[in-house]
Amino acid sequence: FELQAAVNLALDDQTLKLILIKFCSFQEPESLPHLVKRALRVLPTVTWRNLKSVPPNSRFWTQIRYHMPVKNSEGFRWNHLRSIPEFFHWK
Repeated sequence: FELQAAVNLALDDQTLKLILIKFCSFQEPESLPHLVKRALRVLPTVTWRNLKSVPPNSRFWTQIRYHMPVKNSEGFRWNHLRSIPEFFHWK
């Protein structure tokens, strides 16, 4: 299962955040591994609704943005260069 591989990867790398995107009805089979069943219950799920989901201000994209990790707004600043040790000598 792709979901099981993604969950395992997310457990190893805490910087990853999983979002399930549902694009058709899904009947959960009994044979799913426990980890996948738990992921289906716990992870955020966003539903794609064909043409209704296309516009960037649709509910789909609003929910995707909501569940995405917070972007670092600090960005690059020139004063960060001061923290770099003077390893290089410029001539």
